[in-house]
Amino acid sequence: MPIIGCPNELITPDIWDMIELVKFYEKGLPPIAGGVLDQTNIFIQTANFVFSEESVWKAKLGIS
Repeated sequence: MPIIGCPNELITPDIWDMIELVKFYEKGLPPIAGGVLDQTNIFIQTANFVFSEESVWKAKLGIS
């Protein structure tokens, strides 16, 4: 199936949610009771910001 247009348009909101859950699972916060599914949206947004900034600064400083 050829992709015509922006590939992001093919990804539905539920798929983005699942990708986000996988990223949190990788960081040690599983999608279980008490885990990421029980957290507020502001926590999820803040955690994503922190993860992103951490990656940027590690790359700039050459830290793996």
